[in-house]
Amino acid sequence: MTTPVDRPIIAMTVSPEVLVWAVASGSEPDGMTTVDAQLYVMDRTTQVTTIIDTGTDWFGPVSLSGDVLAWGAGSGNGDTGEYLHYVGTNAIYKLVDAPGLSDVVVRGDVIAWRSSTAGIAAFNLGRLTPAG
Repeated sequence: MTTPVDRPIIAMTVSPEVLVWAVASGSEPDGMTTVDAQLYVMDRTTQVTTIIDTGTDWFGPVSLSGDVLAWGAGSGNGDTGEYLHYVGTNAIYKLVDAPGLSDVVVRGDVIAWRSSTAGIAAFNLGRLTPAG
């Protein structure tokens, strides 16, 4: 699996199970087609890499715990979502829409994310459950 050379890696994280790197949005070699930012998710046991098209041109920090990946879309291209991805099942869940906040962190079985209601920012905590 190679990463496009003309698009910089903008984030990277690793756990014993998974390696993740994020590639910025950019243009395809034809110069005509624009590609959204992508997450490359490699299972370190099988060496299989999955590409997640984020649907946005930029996003917030990437967080990883075991085989659970979390990121915020950064409000680019109108996507204000914060997401959770279970690598083992390839399931992706949208946690919340949070314009301009894009912070979500996983550690062990704990998840923290920011949201806002009526312009007031809130900090949320929860526990992860196995995908299935």
